[in-house]
Amino acid sequence: MGKLIAFEWMSLNEVFDADTMNEWWVPYDNSDRQHCIQDVYLHTDAFLMGRVTYEMLAPHWSQLADEEQGGVAGKLNHAQKYVVSGRPLATPWQNSVVISGHGEDVKAAIEKVKDEQAETVIIGSGMLVTSLMQASLIDEYKFLITPIIAGRGKRLFADNVPTGLRLITTRELDQGVLFLHYQRSDTRQL
Repeated sequence: MGKLIAFEWMSLNEVFDADTMNEWWVPYDNSDRQHCIQDVYLHTDAFLMGRVTYEMLAPHWSQLADEEQGGVAGKLNHAQKYVVSGRPLATPWQNSVVISGHGEDVKAAIEKVKDEQAETVIIGSGMLVTSLMQASLIDEYKFLITPIIAGRGKRLFADNVPTGLRLITTRELDQGVLFLHYQRSDTRQL
């Protein structure tokens, strides 16, 4: 069975939403962080996202040449993409498959993805991450954390289930950005 990895970008106080990225994400852009993102994306087999994230990313990334963003555009365009949506969704971005339904239907579909893919990375998709955490389907978490306490914005782990984690790797990037890699632990340390 493959691994399902949540790769999330956020502020120190876990703000992660696209609406406020100009405040907590954009000021910390640098080549070190870009290389970290490239490394994660280029070494994954498939991507998983929710409908909102898909509809935000597809128009931009699907128009880029493969070599753009250090090859990330090509990886995103050619890799299998799974999109969880509770309603019908057009999928103009190549290699996109919709996972529809709710609850156990989605859980079974995600388990099938894990059987078929060695490594699947969840992009953004806070509501999806929450539901997959609650179903104990996420195996690892990779975080890029900017050194800012955001004044506003949607937080990633609001009202989520306690989840024990074991630190695998930590790396300080330029401008104080942290890359943290955790594995889910069966032991909850609360």
